[in-house]
Formats: sequence, structure tokens, C-alpha cells
Amino acid sequence: MEFFRSRPRKCTADGVGGYLNRTADEKMATGSDICDASTFYHTLHGSTLSNFIPSISNVEDRKLIDKGNIHPSKTPEGVHGLVKVSSVKNIHYTYLGVTKSEVHEGGEVKIMFYKTVDDTGRRFKQVETDISYEPYDNILEIVPNPNIIEKGKRIYFDFDEPLNVFEK
Repeated sequence: MEFFRSRPRKCTADGVGGYLNRTADEKMATGSDICDASTFYHTLHGSTLSNFIPSISNVEDRKLIDKGNIHPSKTPEGVHGLVKVSSVKNIHYTYLGVTKSEVHEGGEVKIMFYKTVDDTGRRFKQVETDISYEPYDNILEIVPNPNIIEKGKRIYFDFDEPLNVFEK
């Protein structure tokens, strides 16, 4: 017997975590594809696990998501955010952009920019030729993914809340 060996202590969270893990494994074995936390939540939501899964609706409903919670090296492609862009005359503009790459070693990320369609700050169109490498620090805030609206051949990106952009 070892009387002095330290052992990790078990608590209620260990049992809940194990239960969540086994249930997710069962869902995946039956054909569900769980590739991220949001999919995990939505796949298991409504099951007996509802008491154990924290609600992410607060995050989805918030206008802006705290950039401080996302590590630069973990920022994937497809993240929407407000990006600071400086002009030659040192005027700072704020544009909506979407990451088109992960953060590179030099701290830069490839970003495709959007342009507002109206004065509400809620509807945008993507400018596929407006691509730039920007320092990760120029991403001021992360915003939720937009709703995609198709009108004929035009595609618009709508946000539930107005975004504070300052365009040229």
C-alpha cells in the first residue's frame, strides 16, 4: 500500500464529463457528425443531458463575442470580425471581414472584406477582390456568423444587430 502517494480526487464533474463523452460516442456511432462544440451542443440538446450542458444561447445571442477568449493560433478560417485598417493618411477605418486562413507564423491572417449595402450596419455584401493580410491584432472584435440572404443572383450577409463599421 502507498500511503503518501497523491492521487487525483474525483468529483461530480468527472461523472458528468464521462457521461457526456459516452453519449457523444454513441451519437457518433449512429451516424451523427460532431466536429465542434456548437454541433455537440445541438446534437445532445433535448436529451437527458440538458441539465448538464451549459446554454450557449447567451453567446449566440450576444452581438459581439469576446476576442480575448480566442487564442490567435486557434482562430480558424471563416471567423467574422471587425478589422481596423489604416489609410496612408493615418485614418483608421473599421471594416467587416472574414478570415480566409489561420493565423500565420508572423501573426498575420488573410482577410476578405465586406461592404455595407445600406445605412443600418446590418446588411453587407462580400467584395471577393478585397483581400488583404492583416495583423491578428487588427481584428478588433469577433462577431457571430451572418444570415445569408439570396435575392436573385445577389447574396447578402445580414446580422441581427448593427455593426459599428467606419468605411471609406
